[in-house]
Amino acid sequence: MRNLLVTAFVVSISSVALAGPGRGEGRVRVRVPAATYRVRVARPVVREEVRIAAPSGRHIWVPGYWGWNRHRYYWVPGRWALPPRGYRVWIGPRWVNEGGFFVFYPGYWSVAEGPAVPVYDEEEIYVDSEPPPVRVEVQPVAPSPSHIWIAGRWGWSGGRYVWVPGRWEPARAGFHWDVGRWDRDDRRWRWRPGRWVRD
Repeated sequence: MRNLLVTAFVVSISSVALAGPGRGEGRVRVRVPAATYRVRVARPVVREEVRIAAPSGRHIWVPGYWGWNRHRYYWVPGRWALPPRGYRVWIGPRWVNEGGFFVFYPGYWSVAEGPAVPVYDEEEIYVDSEPPPVRVEVQPVAPSPSHIWIAGRWGWSGGRYVWVPGRWEPARAGFHWDVGRWDRDDRRWRWRPGRWVRD
């Protein structure tokens, strides 16, 4: 591949989600990695993998994905993994088309159903400036039929708006996702966080 325009970013934390405690657990921080690479070449089609038997009932399947090694794509095979203590869900890495660039967001461990659900702004926020227009996202393939898509949106961090990419989350039986939104409140903009609501 010649004359590829590549921009590499150092992995940073785009937001820190603070999940509520489950029974017998303390609060768990969900660290959502920021984008690490921007390339102009679309990733290849995801490979179909044969999933071997799980080593134990505690293991979670982490599907394979295309990585980037500064010059080309390479396949990272799927595997069974034990989640870190307090985490139960693997949110897979994804490539997102942003303005003609293909941007890579690494995967991360999250919490699961019950009161310990990941949130990105668990409190209401008041801001003087209007949020930018919502970005158009390319929705990656769902990890399973039981996942729902939670669209990306503008968050607030470090005194400025920061884009929080959309993500797949496991659906919760008897609940639906109430989308977070920015509302005009007198002279300020108010962030109302998204949340799971019982049907």
